Amino acid sequence: MMRKDDSVTKILAAAGGGGAARQATYVAETHESDELGTTSNKDLCSTTRGLCDTVIGVLGGGQLGRMLCEAASPMGIRVSILDPSQDCPAARIAYHHVLGSFQDMVAVQQFAQGCGALTVEIEHVDVETLEALARKGFDVEPTPFTIRVIQDKYLQKMHFKQHGVALPDFMKVDSLESAEEAGRVLGYPFMLKSRRLAYDGRGNSAVKSKDELLKAVASLGGFERGLYVEKWAPFVKELAVMVARGRDGCIKSFPVVETTHKDNICHTVEAPAQIPTEIASIAMEVAERAVGSLTGAGVFGVELFLLKDGEVLLNEVAPRPHNSGHYTIEACYVSQYEQHLRAVLGLPLGDPSMKVPASLMFNLLGEAEGDEGFTLAHHTMRRAMAVSGASVHWYEKPEIRKQRKMGHITVVGETIDICRARINWIINHEGSNSMPI
Repeated sequence: MMRKDDSVTKILAAAGGGGAARQATYVAETHESDELGTTSNKDLCSTTRGLCDTVIGVLGGGQLGRMLCEAASPMGIRVSILDPSQDCPAARIAYHHVLGSFQDMVAVQQFAQGCGALTVEIEHVDVETLEALARKGFDVEPTPFTIRVIQDKYLQKMHFKQHGVALPDFMKVDSLESAEEAGRVLGYPFMLKSRRLAYDGRGNSAVKSKDELLKAVASLGGFERGLYVEKWAPFVKELAVMVARGRDGCIKSFPVVETTHKDNICHTVEAPAQIPTEIASIAMEVAERAVGSLTGAGVFGVELFLLKDGEVLLNEVAPRPHNSGHYTIEACYVSQYEQHLRAVLGLPLGDPSMKVPASLMFNLLGEAEGDEGFTLAHHTMRRAMAVSGASVHWYEKPEIRKQRKMGHITVVGETIDICRARINWIINHEGSNSMPI
């Protein structure tokens, strides 16, 4: 029986090298393979009773699923979710909430029966079941091939390297000897990373010297978990681009933004990024080349490193809406969530450009446990409601923990400095009562 990694390696080898220049051929080839899954050309919006009568099934009912449901509602599009939590953020507003795990084969198969198209709000799903469903003719967007590649960050790096995407050097490690060799080849410090189930800084460990190797490996669960090493990227800014890919391969990208992080969790997103035009063009090219090498429809969150010399390197890609794209709800002509629905359904992609000069998104994280945490979050949101250009998004999670994403606040304004002043006033609980401009 073919192992999972062997199967994907075979797929990557079959896809070959190249890049944007051979994209049309690459898409045509991959869509012919049952193993990769297909993007169907069938019309999912053939009804004349409204815009679309296809039910979109979303694997996962977290805050991203919730905002997909919110974007669907004005268009009369029905979104069902599969999530194991009775109180997940999307439960109250989804067309239908099916209780079940998106990693459970039977649950996913049964859920698919009631949907015209499947998509994801989290990539850590049962991809083998999605592959089996695609072979039976179920519509899965983006394709199982794309989800499988992105699930494993080492395979993700291999795929993008083969398609000419600029990224830091990396090496697979499966023993202390291979990790020490990575140190000799790539130098210290380097990043030791988990191949799977890593997000919001979890699954990463900075290794500054050979003496720190054993401790770093143990902190990530040992070599048996699956690890790789990435060369240290001395970035001066972290950038991101939301890239939409239509069912026909058409690509439209939102503006390049700058993200800041605290404790490895996204803290703020500034749009547009305050960088030279030529750097923004380079970042856009890297992001679009990466997404262009994948298959299937939807929006993709592309995280990037900007180095001191102006080089832009790919960090990683998410095959779904992304935290760095929340700002698009208030700041762009089409939000990342509506764009994802449009792409999955085969509708024309919307205009991703900004309709306001500047925007700043602030992640509302739990500051304390229990009632204290809810009280602090409440006071922050109350302050936001008094600020011009501010919008509050509360995810209705039943439990609050420190550093847990509970909501976000987006501010729009005439300049990024105005947006910063407004956010600073909102989050400064002990600050002046005088209103910012």
